[in-house]
Amino acid sequence: MKAPEWRQNVLLVSDDPEIKLAVSPAFGEETHFISAQNTEQAIAQLDASPIHVIIIDAKTTNPNRQFYDQYYEEKDEMLFVELSQYASQLNHGLTIILLVNKLLSKQGDFARKCGAVLSMDRKNILINRMIYLIGVLRKRTFRTILSRDIPEGTVFSVDLYHYLSLSERYAIFLQAGVPFSAEKMEKIKVSNIRHLYVQESDLGACLSVLRDTSESLLYSESLASIRNQYRQLLIQIFDISTDGMLHFGKDIYEKGLEIAAQLEKLISRFPDPVTSLRELPYPRWSAIAHSLNCGIYAIIFSKHCHFEHSNEIAFAAMIHNIGFSEIDQDIIRKNETELSSEELEQYKKHVTISLELLRKKLLPFTPLIESIILHHHENFDGTGFPDGLAGENLPLECALVSIFGSFDYFNTVRPGEKPTSAFEAWQLLKKHHGDSTQLNKKFHPKLLVQLEEFFVKNFPEFRK
Repeated sequence: MKAPEWRQNVLLVSDDPEIKLAVSPAFGEETHFISAQNTEQAIAQLDASPIHVIIIDAKTTNPNRQFYDQYYEEKDEMLFVELSQYASQLNHGLTIILLVNKLLSKQGDFARKCGAVLSMDRKNILINRMIYLIGVLRKRTFRTILSRDIPEGTVFSVDLYHYLSLSERYAIFLQAGVPFSAEKMEKIKVSNIRHLYVQESDLGACLSVLRDTSESLLYSESLASIRNQYRQLLIQIFDISTDGMLHFGKDIYEKGLEIAAQLEKLISRFPDPVTSLRELPYPRWSAIAHSLNCGIYAIIFSKHCHFEHSNEIAFAAMIHNIGFSEIDQDIIRKNETELSSEELEQYKKHVTISLELLRKKLLPFTPLIESIILHHHENFDGTGFPDGLAGENLPLECALVSIFGSFDYFNTVRPGEKPTSAFEAWQLLKKHHGDSTQLNKKFHPKLLVQLEEFFVKNFPEFRK
């Protein structure tokens, strides 16, 4: 049986054709893109069908100063905040993006209270950032369930799915009403099925069943909570209404470290670090999955290598690529070896862009976090960027992030590819190390030896 198809309904409220031209390319074939030129048309669309994302051009809904003077007497149009409220009441989990020329601090607070998830500069709509953010913010068809949470005999009222990467589709793994059997658990182990999935609308019901079968805190629920908190952190980083405000920068920094601490606590609840490495990372590639996976690897590997400040390393690892939001997204989807010289130069800019974005937030990051963000693409042989650091001039923490960033590339599956185990991913990474740079020394040899010890000691495949 095939998984249900799902399309995202996106409503743009703007009478500016240039805004439509700038925004619409961010949405692909899976999107039903609807336009409204004024508030009245927007309300009609909201009444007619469910909306998952609404993009409101504040200039369209708040045309001029005279409007404010007449508003409370005539009420012939709704303020953008009222449109946000109305849309939120009709659509649970709606993502609201506000396009503004300028938004003062108090207005930003008010917009957020009224449901606006993100405020963007309407005069400078970066299509690459819109594509990046829609990928981060969009409603998901499926949410993750870790098989570790499912006791034998558990019966769900909804279907559970697994992802078939070679055919690029989801298929039913456990039908609603059918008990979870020992045979199903064995199939999970043999087939390296790391996560199962439920439709997003069914996640709450599924977790409720699992809570009834276990007194302990669910791994799936903890991971879902961490993912949601990380998503909110990204929204804060990209929201222009919080630029240049010290308390927001401090808040982002503290939240980032708290998310890292929660990841560390979740990892500690597994029987051992190896089990968490086998079962916890998201198996399918996405921007959010890669960031959270890097946070997971940072906790596991930095502790094995006896690094201090593992939470700082994890926080840096989770935000080290946010500069991708201003790079052509077609370039981001390519392997570095496939890039032309011009594309490679654009790609390299993401490390400095990441720092620029964080500095706009007045983020009080430490020298360690700043160094990781700036130097995670440096290579031991000096062939990396942006500064060509080599040998002992390359900080070990930066070198570690470089290793597990590549490790995640091999440990996650893309459509059309065969999934790998953590052991297979490490083997692929070692091969990559030997032929990926001109001098064949991409990664720091000291860390490779330490991580090799981790895999040899904990993975019986090495001893066959």
